[in-house]
Amino acid sequence: MEYDIVLTSLPAYNSLIPSFSLASLQSFLSSKGFRLHCVDCSFDFYHGHLKNFKLPTEFQDQKELKFGNWGYANWFIFRELLGLSREQVQLFIESLGPVCSKLYQTIFTKFEDQKDKTIRILDRYVEYLEKFDTDLFGFSIVVGNAVASIYVANCLKRRNSDIKIILGGPEASNIYRGDFYARLNSIDAVIHHNEGELPLFHILRLKKEKLKIQGAPGITFFSNGSLIKTESPPALNLDELPIPAYNSLDLVNQDFRNVSSLRIFCSKGCPSNCVFCNDNSIWGPFRVKKPTSVVREIEYYNSVLGINEIALADNSFNSTTTFRKALDILKSTGISIEWGGNAEFRGWSDEKIVNYSRDGLKYCYFGLESGSHRVLKLMNKLIDLDDASRIIKKMDEMGVRVGVYVMVGFPGETLEDFSQTLEFLQTHDREIQDFLVSVFTLQKGSAMFNNPLVQYISIEPPELNAWIYRTQDGTSHEDRKQRFQRLKKMQFFKKKQHFYKLESYKKF
Repeated sequence: MEYDIVLTSLPAYNSLIPSFSLASLQSFLSSKGFRLHCVDCSFDFYHGHLKNFKLPTEFQDQKELKFGNWGYANWFIFRELLGLSREQVQLFIESLGPVCSKLYQTIFTKFEDQKDKTIRILDRYVEYLEKFDTDLFGFSIVVGNAVASIYVANCLKRRNSDIKIILGGPEASNIYRGDFYARLNSIDAVIHHNEGELPLFHILRLKKEKLKIQGAPGITFFSNGSLIKTESPPALNLDELPIPAYNSLDLVNQDFRNVSSLRIFCSKGCPSNCVFCNDNSIWGPFRVKKPTSVVREIEYYNSVLGINEIALADNSFNSTTTFRKALDILKSTGISIEWGGNAEFRGWSDEKIVNYSRDGLKYCYFGLESGSHRVLKLMNKLIDLDDASRIIKKMDEMGVRVGVYVMVGFPGETLEDFSQTLEFLQTHDREIQDFLVSVFTLQKGSAMFNNPLVQYISIEPPELNAWIYRTQDGTSHEDRKQRFQRLKKMQFFKKKQHFYKLESYKKF
């Protein structure tokens, strides 16, 4: 066999930056002597195929919305492949977004009407993957590309029953639907561990030694009518990992020379404990890279790949001093970068904002979530709204594009609380150039999962790890929908207002 394994990421959410996960696995497994090929299909789909789908007029030009909902629509299109009914899929989509599932139903229906287009695209990817000489395929999955991955895996296995199929990625974890996928006939094993490097290393080692891959750590598989889980390996030392091999990725029909920015991590996990989030249940203890490791990575991207635009993928880049120290080291090398990422509102003096902007900070997104002190306290978000206002104004003054994440319908949020969020956004209409709106979603592994305000119902089968909910605070999903729509209208007009600025930064 030419390749020990071919790893693939079918179209998922992010289309403008190649897959960090595949690039990291490429470099790690290659450094261990294994031959692999990594195929990232998102670029090709976003730039080559997405435009061929026709949606209702009001959604036709919203490419990111279109892209994300294509993945959700596939749960309806290929439900029989998953052994689910339409009613089960409808409830599952509601568990992912209690408001959006109904608001975007016309989009799902339109994609279903164009099922033949989706099948033609996925069949092309089957043919593309089939040409590689290997007997082992791996798919990196999130909820948005999981079903497309299952379809492609099924097709590959029908054409060659001797190949093995492995799934990994966030969607394959125990917190989400790893057990559900492990029961499917086309899947030989699922990596439930939160990092794929060590499980894949052991899978390939066992394969090379002609032993059963089911002996690898951190995996789930179905055997003799039972699900079997192997113990997870230890967490990786982030400073010992090789630099992700972005330039080795196969982007199908797209050229890597068109890539203008790359994603890096300074840390994994989250030091905060917001009660609605399950990141700490997925990633475990918070881990941080040394500044020198970050500098080494940026130097390589700049000198070898010609990339000087960096997207920080940390939950909050200012939770540690790593990136600040890395920027200071970079100054001495003469390397200049433009960058941005997510940040906390804590710890920003005016001087720090000035220094960051002079050192290349071009955009910054904050997890505001609410303009109500009371709701922020319920969320366990330690935000001083007066200080947040100062930070936003100073960043805007320094030419940094500011965005915020906003959540509506959190249990306990009243109409008055929501009005305070509206007021905060309106007060900072000029400085906040973008905001992303979500509705509270119940997540396993979060502190809210067992909150007495929340009444949840498990969706069958239980392996879906999905729940619909109602709250005991007098707020209905209709209330949540109205609040969501109000903010989405604000967001729409804001994006039109800042169109040219958004176009300037869309590469990030």
